[in-house]
Amino acid sequence: FGVRRVVLVGREGFKSFCKKSGQGAVPIDHAATVQDAVGQLRARHPGRLRVCGVEILPQAASLHDAPFAGPTAFMVGNERGGLTREQIQVCDSFIYIPQFGAGVGSLNVACACSVVLYQFSVWANAPGHGGLGVPPDPIPKMA
Repeated sequence: FGVRRVVLVGREGFKSFCKKSGQGAVPIDHAATVQDAVGQLRARHPGRLRVCGVEILPQAASLHDAPFAGPTAFMVGNERGGLTREQIQVCDSFIYIPQFGAGVGSLNVACACSVVLYQFSVWANAPGHGGLGVPPDPIPKMA
């Protein structure tokens, strides 16, 4: 999906089952605080980076509306409580993933990230949006 970096706040690693399949695919940085993480990311994109929280909030825009603009860092919370107040305060905007049917309003973090990153990659690669800066992977040959 064009992810260039993951920043973990307050943790020095993933659980072992999370790390095996993606290990080495994307650089992982660590930050002691949310402020440090955002500072690291903004330093990589001076004046351009937007921090977009993925959370069900009244001010959140629907992912269906593709409310994106330029280089974006997506902030996700933990699976139990979502974004913390500190995380909410550093976000420039918010999106939520509309769901239909079962009455369940949330997805686990891995699923939510996948959906959001896919939709962002579709938006970024649409004409006039500049792309992700990396070519798509070739279609794998299936046996």
